[in-house]
Amino acid sequence: LESAELSEAKTRYLAKLNELSCCSADLTRAEALDASARKLLKALAKSPTLDQLRALKLEAMAELHSKLIAAYAEFVFTRAEYEREKKLLEQGVSSRADFQTATSAYKKAFAEFVAGRDGLAYQTQRALLEAKRSRQNMELELRAAEQRLHVLGVSSQEVQALKEALEGVGAAEEDCVDPNCAECLAEKAAAGPAAIRPAATEMTSGPVLGEQLGVYPLRAPFAGTVIDKHITLGEMLSNDAPVFTVADLSTVWVDLSVYQKDLPHVRKGQIVHIALGKETPPVEGKIAFVSPIVDSGTRTAKARIILPNPNGVYRPGLFVTADIDISAKSVPVLVPKAAVQRIEDRNVVFVPTDNGLEARPVRLGQSSRTHVEIAEGLSAGQKYVAKGAFQLKAQIVTSGLGAHAGHGH
Repeated sequence: LESAELSEAKTRYLAKLNELSCCSADLTRAEALDASARKLLKALAKSPTLDQLRALKLEAMAELHSKLIAAYAEFVFTRAEYEREKKLLEQGVSSRADFQTATSAYKKAFAEFVAGRDGLAYQTQRALLEAKRSRQNMELELRAAEQRLHVLGVSSQEVQALKEALEGVGAAEEDCVDPNCAECLAEKAAAGPAAIRPAATEMTSGPVLGEQLGVYPLRAPFAGTVIDKHITLGEMLSNDAPVFTVADLSTVWVDLSVYQKDLPHVRKGQIVHIALGKETPPVEGKIAFVSPIVDSGTRTAKARIILPNPNGVYRPGLFVTADIDISAKSVPVLVPKAAVQRIEDRNVVFVPTDNGLEARPVRLGQSSRTHVEIAEGLSAGQKYVAKGAFQLKAQIVTSGLGAHAGHGH
């Protein structure tokens, strides 16, 4: 996908990153100038000679540094002239006018020196504070721009790639930040105008920056299967438009519709036996959730079972039936469901008699997945046919005998 919003966000991030680099260079320069100012002011406090001052090595120099040194040199010269004229005046050699001229020059030079000294201390401190504040503000703006990228789905690795791409442009040779660097000035003078390099902020040659910044790769938030596609080539999308539907089919939900009359017997944690048709073997699970709401249309509530589906056998949308094992209940007579047969619209169980087997009518009670209660017609402990009842029924039906017919063995 291509996103104008993402392109704008990336461009803003790169601009802020570049501005932060400039702020860092400005801060480095301000720190160097402040350190040189402190060193110069500390030396001037000891009233050095001009030779001693010339021997002082400063890491960085600005216009204010140069003006202060010049003012101090003028102050030293006028002070010496003042002291000489004063001595000559006391000896009667020089006139008072010459002395007053020397005095005026000395006071003026001293005032200019003090102003330059205080101005250098103030200006360098102010420049350093402004550089620090600018860098801090730019760091906050860069952090906000990066957070915007994360909101738009850009990963931390992609943000780092953007940063490295910008840093790699023009990084083959670092530029000196000192405009008064003697080595750099000599190198440029020897090489001529052609030696001037393009600005380090040029952003057209990087491999990442040369790509379209608005390209928006789609990434699934989890591993799964694409089960639906909602877009076509060239389609315009809004920010909240669905693009693909991805489902994690490693587990599936089985939603059962439970009738209102059965809800009192259904609860979370019960064992459920699920039949998915002839081609798929039955499976067993547990109820994980029972809806507290009954659907007004179907008068049923939802009971959900979560099944593992590592092989993808259980497909969403399949129709299933299920038996829920409710709480155990003791009944007097319980027989397998296969022992009960339907003959002449009556439920019967085959019991042995002196004359053979009798199809005895019974009344059924509650049932489970495999067994059914005999509420009436069979006594506790009485023998009955548990297996083969269907074959007996078939013989009775084909022979035309009624439910009261016996069968000898």
